[in-house]
Amino acid sequence: MKLKSLVALAAVIGSLAAVGSASAATAELFGAAPMGFNFQALAIDSSGNLFTSNGSTMSKITSAGTVTASWASGLNPQSTAVAVSPVDGTVYDGSSTGAPPRVRKLSAAGAVSATFNAPSNTSGIAAMTVDSSGTVWYVSNAKDLVKITSGGTQTNYSIGGSYGPTGVAVDSS
Repeated sequence: MKLKSLVALAAVIGSLAAVGSASAATAELFGAAPMGFNFQALAIDSSGNLFTSNGSTMSKITSAGTVTASWASGLNPQSTAVAVSPVDGTVYDGSSTGAPPRVRKLSAAGAVSATFNAPSNTSGIAAMTVDSSGTVWYVSNAKDLVKITSGGTQTNYSIGGSYGPTGVAVDSS
């Protein structure tokens, strides 16, 4: 992962934590990006590209800070989770609204190639990641951990507890 991308990501996250949305410093870092400055989700790929979603538009930003793609067509309503596969660079987008909320698999151009509905008790996708075998993992607001294999099989695991999770991560093994 490129250091400049990590610095850019840290600046965005710091900006979000400080003011609840991206600040003028983030605008200066990325330039006049068409995605707006209300980031809902962030992901970084193995080449150091940053993917952002403001809930209605997703953008791809190179490690140099150049916006090379921006698309809205086919995105989930209120996109709240973004993940990039380390296997093939496929981008995944998860929603917090919809009936039911869903995960969409997107091509590099933003075209939807597959849609996976969340379990019926789910009120939204809280966070998402993709492991080294291409398996998508996400946590829902309904206290579920969900696995989607590269073949499209979806398995739901109940986490339990009082509150829904807000993040998910996988290791490299």
